[in-house]
Amino acid sequence: MPVSTDMEIAGIQDTLRALREIDPKLQKEFRRNIAVVVAPMIADAKSKYQAMPLSGMARKWSQGGREKFPWDVSQVEGGVKLKNSTRRNKRSVVYISQGNPAGAIFEVAGAGNPFGANLRSRNSPVLWPAYDKHAAQIQAGVALIVKAAELQVQGMVNR
Repeated sequence: MPVSTDMEIAGIQDTLRALREIDPKLQKEFRRNIAVVVAPMIADAKSKYQAMPLSGMARKWSQGGREKFPWDVSQVEGGVKLKNSTRRNKRSVVYISQGNPAGAIFEVAGAGNPFGANLRSRNSPVLWPAYDKHAAQIQAGVALIVKAAELQVQGMVNR
């Protein structure tokens, strides 16, 4: 489940595409810089996952042929990833997602059913609170990186 924010920086998708066209190394550098900015948030989120949120999550469970549980905290922590996308219909260019099925269920389970109510009475989601804690730092860092990338693109285009 992707985590995103409403922070919009005009031209970021165009800047990323231009970086890729001008020099793919510049786009890689941009993505590395973004990873550095969001690293504290990712580390904070990973440190908040519990060994076993609910005892029943230790059992195997599959749905539609896809395994959802058992809960393995190391796999859940490993499921937290930084992703980049410049597809036109994507709202977020940079986002954090939880790729582990058990971790994704943990993050989005609501109190509308007995499982979700039981889970939420004992545990809170991890990704949004971690983002909220680091939001100002992430937004400032991303804005600086985007501005620097835009200046690089403009400098190369104006040559």
